[in-house]
Amino acid sequence: MADAMASSEALCVAAVLIIAAWLERSELPLGREVVRHMLDVDGHTWSVHRAKANWFRIMGLYVFLFGIWYNRFQPRGPAGIDTQLSQADTVEPDNLEE
Repeated sequence: MADAMASSEALCVAAVLIIAAWLERSELPLGREVVRHMLDVDGHTWSVHRAKANWFRIMGLYVFLFGIWYNRFQPRGPAGIDTQLSQADTVEPDNLEE
């Protein structure tokens, strides 16, 4: 099992090096570190960039859920008016024109 993992890792690194060399020779050359980041070869290592991106994703989800949770208590009708008490829901369209 460990041999298969090592050979898979070696093939992955070789593929990244080939792609990096090809992109370094392109018209708009990309550096090797850009290619490694794009292909995420070292996905198991810790990165400040990745940690910051994940932090903002989690906080965005938290703010979204927080907003949904507290907006469920908002009134559905006009603010400050009790439509049943004022019988505004029983008015006919002809009386609204006045």
